[in-house]
Amino acid sequence: MTESDFLVSLFGPFAPTFNPVEARLFARALGGLLPESQQLSFQLAFHDIIPGGNAGGRQYAQLRVAIKRLMQSLQYETFALDHRRTEYIVPFSVLRLDSDTERISGELNPHLSPHWRQLASKFTGAELEALFMLRWVNRPRPC
Repeated sequence: MTESDFLVSLFGPFAPTFNPVEARLFARALGGLLPESQQLSFQLAFHDIIPGGNAGGRQYAQLRVAIKRLMQSLQYETFALDHRRTEYIVPFSVLRLDSDTERISGELNPHLSPHWRQLASKFTGAELEALFMLRWVNRPRPC
């Protein structure tokens, strides 16, 4: 299976293009899943995603944009009984950003729990991050 096949199997033919901040946040959220735990919740520090301090709210601003994008629904099409069906689903149930504690907390969508656990057990956080950014790195650049 190629990386492109992997992305299509993960997100459907309209796989989103994750920027580095979004990819790292998503990968770190998945990286915290334990096979024996039923919890899909996570908590991360701002500096886990964006190194450095939050001077002038820089980290907060970047994370806010990333969270807004990650909370958008993913669209994919399925076929059942020769009828096309379009489905929409969000990867996260909840994402919280706390500027006072400089923490991100949330929960991955429980409807996709088996899928999240399979990803977390097969790939390291660094591998997931690289896969999520694949289309970002390979996207056409404007002239």
